[in-house]
Amino acid sequence: MIIGTLAISIALLYFLYLLLLAVSWTNNRLYVAGEPENHTPVSILIPCRNEETTIAACLDSIARQHYPAHKVQVILVDDHSEDRTIDLAKQYPFVKILQLPEGTIGKKNALDLGIREAIHELIITRDADTVCNEEWLAVIISAYEKTKAPLIICPVFIRPSFSLLNALQRLEHFALTILGGGTAYLKKPVLCNGANLCFTKTAFREVKGYEGNETIASGDDIFLMNKIRNIKGPGILYLKNRDAGVYTSVPGDLRTMFHQRLRWAQKSRKSSSFLSGFSGFLIALCTILLLTSGILSVFYTELTPYFTFTAILKCFIDFLLLFLAASFYQQRKVLIAFPLMVLIYPFYVVWIAIAVYTTKAEWKGRRTN
Repeated sequence: MIIGTLAISIALLYFLYLLLLAVSWTNNRLYVAGEPENHTPVSILIPCRNEETTIAACLDSIARQHYPAHKVQVILVDDHSEDRTIDLAKQYPFVKILQLPEGTIGKKNALDLGIREAIHELIITRDADTVCNEEWLAVIISAYEKTKAPLIICPVFIRPSFSLLNALQRLEHFALTILGGGTAYLKKPVLCNGANLCFTKTAFREVKGYEGNETIASGDDIFLMNKIRNIKGPGILYLKNRDAGVYTSVPGDLRTMFHQRLRWAQKSRKSSSFLSGFSGFLIALCTILLLTSGILSVFYTELTPYFTFTAILKCFIDFLLLFLAASFYQQRKVLIAFPLMVLIYPFYVVWIAIAVYTTKAEWKGRRTN
């Protein structure tokens, strides 16, 4: 039947594409960091809004870095917080606190202000709910001094917790990690995370920063990456090193998770990258066809072999990618939730695919476009 043949054809394409990503991820060896030779000065930017429960831990982790303190500038840019975020940040004398003026909101504006106030060429952006170990900064600087990459994508770890929602979000994060790291190795990066991102002020200015994307609430990281990707030179680097990572928590309830994923989907939909669009379309199409053929096979038994082959093919390559990422993050135990993810994920993809065109995402009391 046509639907069965189409499902198998798309599944084969999906399998080959993800296999390419798996090979690329594997070929990108773990980066072995040495002591930075020049101890390049760096400005760390932390845009924030209503982060009173996390800002102290974030700043404490930066204060503990094994890196010359006089080479580090820390700038916190407040996006009209309504809690005690700023009061807590004022307890750290090494932090320069900026506040967005009235009538100006959003992460891009916060980062733009921070970059204008940054005194160093090298910029690292962090989310206010992240923490890191003591070697975090030295590893990133070591990689920059070795490669001179205009933008370095650094890992983000999700803190494990004993909840099903946390496990499913970690598995999804694993898949996104391979997608981002694998495509970066191919010099065609489609994903990065502004929670832990390094770039040069020169590259930022050369591509005119966030110009052209100001009206899109999220996507500061991906839109900037897409611009910098076109700069001639050493290219964008995915820094495959655990010490270069930061740790964050994921939403603990379905509603918050839904709006976070909706923001991600909306910014990806507006990306100018062909490979990003292709990746999203292929993943969604393969998942929807699998779901459709599965449902139809209940009524049309001749579809059962098509559905079975498609499901096995997709599950095999999905598990391979998740295993590779789980090994990197040293969180293999969470793979026990994979069978449940197989059952839930097709419905989740359809849900997000519909919502991205019908629902406005929310973030900390604001509706985003």
